[in-house]
Amino acid sequence: MSALRLSLWQHGIFFLVLGLVSLPVVFLILGSFSTARLPGDFSLDTMGWVNYVKVYGDPGTYELFTNTFIYVTGSVLIGISMAVALAWLVERTNMPGKIWIYAGVPMTLAVPGMLQAMAWVILLSPRIGFINKSLQSLFNLSEPPIDIYTLGGMVFLEGLRLVPTAFLMLVPLMRGMDPSLEEAAAVSGARVIAKIRAIGIQLADRRAIGDDRFFRRHWRAACKAESAMVDVITQGFIAQHCGRVHPLSQRRNRARDAVEVKLLNSL
Repeated sequence: MSALRLSLWQHGIFFLVLGLVSLPVVFLILGSFSTARLPGDFSLDTMGWVNYVKVYGDPGTYELFTNTFIYVTGSVLIGISMAVALAWLVERTNMPGKIWIYAGVPMTLAVPGMLQAMAWVILLSPRIGFINKSLQSLFNLSEPPIDIYTLGGMVFLEGLRLVPTAFLMLVPLMRGMDPSLEEAAAVSGARVIAKIRAIGIQLADRRAIGDDRFFRRHWRAACKAESAMVDVITQGFIAQHCGRVHPLSQRRNRARDAVEVKLLNSL
């Protein structure tokens, strides 16, 4: 009876959440086909493709798509390029002050995006930007040299925001790559581009694939060990209160021991 109540409760919660999520989506889709001026005037007679024809027939829509593509592509290129450079400097060189890069780059993740936007406006706004005002007074410029409100400024700032995340993902890859292979290639006379293509990219790719396989393998092993431990607790309770253990449980215990030994060896 309790299991039936639990099942009804779970199904009730599921259908409630499904209704709360799906109803707004359905009305949003129907509203996109409606030509009524007000939501209260909605009816099946006002349904049509007029809105879609108007939107996709407007040249401004394709300009929006182009700007979005430029924004995303440029931001990713800037962010990945700077993250690769920083990760390579701190992991593959002996540059001084590495600790400041390790601490400073991830620290920006703790700063809210609103505060970062306000800070860049104060620095590079065409009207009140501190850097723009300083450059205008220093070089006697009539117009501010930098406009952070343009598409290029937005691409640059978003690229900077992507650097910490990409840096944290690339540092373990750089740390796990063997530099002796690149040194051997350099001694053999290989060019820089050839070293990056044949050694750097291949090692990074295999390192990423190896990490993914590592986590999946140990996740499966941990799940098996957890299942075996639950079985051990259950059979221990049965043995304590019934005085015997089923032969199938003995085989499960031996399998559990093998899984635990394999898990410990793999770690």
